[in-house]
Amino acid sequence: MSFTLRSRVGVTEDFLSRAYARMRIGSGTPGANRARIRRAGIPAVSVDDLALDFEMSYSVTPLGRICLCVVHEGTVRDHGHHGVEDEFGPGDVVLFAPPDLPYSGRICNARYTITMLDPALLDQVAGREDGAPPVRLTGHRPQSAAAARHLARTITHLREGVLSDPEIADQPLITATAAQHLAASVLAAFPGTAPAEPTATTRIR
Repeated sequence: MSFTLRSRVGVTEDFLSRAYARMRIGSGTPGANRARIRRAGIPAVSVDDLALDFEMSYSVTPLGRICLCVVHEGTVRDHGHHGVEDEFGPGDVVLFAPPDLPYSGRICNARYTITMLDPALLDQVAGREDGAPPVRLTGHRPQSAAAARHLARTITHLREGVLSDPEIADQPLITATAAQHLAASVLAAFPGTAPAEPTATTRIR
C-alpha cells in the first residue's frame, strides 16, 4: 500500500487519527497550513513521510504499536509521555512512546518519517519463550550514534527498497524478512528487556 496526501489541518487530523490513533492537532501558524504525507506499508509495518509547513501541536492516545520518528528538517518540541520530556532535531532517531502510553508535543515546520511496527515482531525476533513477559523498550533514544544511523538506514531501505516497489512489496517472503530486519535493528538500537543473545528457537527460524 502506498499513497500521497496533501491537505489542510482538518483533513490532516482526520487522516492521522485513522492512520495512527485518536488525536487532536492544532496549528498556531497563520496561512495555508498544508501538510504532505506519503504512506507505504504492509500489515505489520508502515512508513510515513510527512512534511508540515506550519507548527502543529498533537495529543495522541496509545497506539498499541512501536512508533519511531526520524527527523530530517525542523524540530519536534515539548514531546512528552510518562516520565519523558525531550526535544528532537535533524538527524535524531527516537521512540515516540511505549505502545501503551499516550504522548503529546509540537511539530515545528518539520519534515520527518514515522515508522510503526507491531510489538509482536520484537517478541518474534527476540525469541520470547511462551509465558515470558513481552519484550519492552526501556529508553526512547538509541544507545549510540552508530545504532541510530543503522536504524535510520534500515528504515530508508524498507521504505525505498521494499515498500515503494509494488512488485517487491507483494512478495510475502521479502516483506516478512524486511519486517524482521527492522525489528532486529530496533532491538539493537534501543535499551530494552530482550535477551542479549538470540535463543536457540530464534537461531533456527
